[in-house]
Amino acid sequence: MGHDFSFYDQVVAPVIITDAQLDLPGPRIIYVNPAACAMTGYTREELIGQTPRIFQGELTHRPTLDALKETLRRGEPFVGQIVNYNKSREPYHVEWTISPIRNENNEITAFISIQKDISWRIRYEAQQEELLIQQGKLAAMSEMIGEAIHQWRQPINAIGLCFQNIEMMIKENPIDIEGLETVVAAGLRQVQLMDRTLELFKSITKMDKNDGLFDLGELVGDVIELFTRFFSVRGITLKTDLPSGIMIYGNKDKVRQILLTLLSNSADAYTERDIRSGTILVTLSRNEEYAFLDYRDDAGGIPEEIISKIFDYRFTTKGEKGSGIGLALARRFAQQMKGEITVRNEEKGAWFRTIFPFHS
Repeated sequence: MGHDFSFYDQVVAPVIITDAQLDLPGPRIIYVNPAACAMTGYTREELIGQTPRIFQGELTHRPTLDALKETLRRGEPFVGQIVNYNKSREPYHVEWTISPIRNENNEITAFISIQKDISWRIRYEAQQEELLIQQGKLAAMSEMIGEAIHQWRQPINAIGLCFQNIEMMIKENPIDIEGLETVVAAGLRQVQLMDRTLELFKSITKMDKNDGLFDLGELVGDVIELFTRFFSVRGITLKTDLPSGIMIYGNKDKVRQILLTLLSNSADAYTERDIRSGTILVTLSRNEEYAFLDYRDDAGGIPEEIISKIFDYRFTTKGEKGSGIGLALARRFAQQMKGEITVRNEEKGAWFRTIFPFHS
């Protein structure tokens, strides 16, 4: 190759250099510095002549590698991060800056990768993310919970009436057994309604740390059911079209958080603009590749001068009352599930579309 890379031996950051052959079986590693050996656990002799695929494993993100390859083909530098594996096959997170090395004729003769182990940062961000999820959830639910608990008042009153009826029927002679059974059945239905409300609260407030396959319509339906009364007392109708069988893979709690954020923002918009009646429409659809969660309200939409900023971290129009993390987290969660969330204004309000990869 005609290159002497020994001066990189003194560089503190891990450095790996490959030849310029991007097609299989290349590229081949032609140089590693001691810092790279320390990070990966391999010796220089073990790495020279190998390809960077030696660092790949189950958690290595293939689309990032594809983007890297296409960028290098264009002769452009690439900056990104990925999960690699050391010699003991333990995963670690690495941040790269990969650039072409050119000769005097401007021909690419090698690629240099300056790397940084960011595993500690990823772990810290994961811890902070859990805190942000809880903060965002509390912000979205603080007002709704108090109102939703009122759903218990009606069944409690109904159960009280059932007991009064039972007491009166017991005093009758002869006792109306059929009527008594009807009253008891009515009371049991109210108890079941209260139990259902508790289960919905439990499902929304618990933390699901593990990813899995789940029915998107069932999850969305539970959230909507819990907050239907909250909006109805304000004159807002929640309408849904949630077909079953739309399966996605990911974290349930993150999807709940996305929906809670949208509901909370709508509630604020209706209140701030003194809108006494309206409709929120939540629908699901899919194609061969993706599931689409569409959320529409008629609360007046988002001012055009800020619509491009609403997913920015800490951006808020609510002053001290707003945290500016709700929609930023919503986008982050969608992207973590290999999806996205977008927004546009319609005639009467905002339309948020959250996209998730569909799993058959």
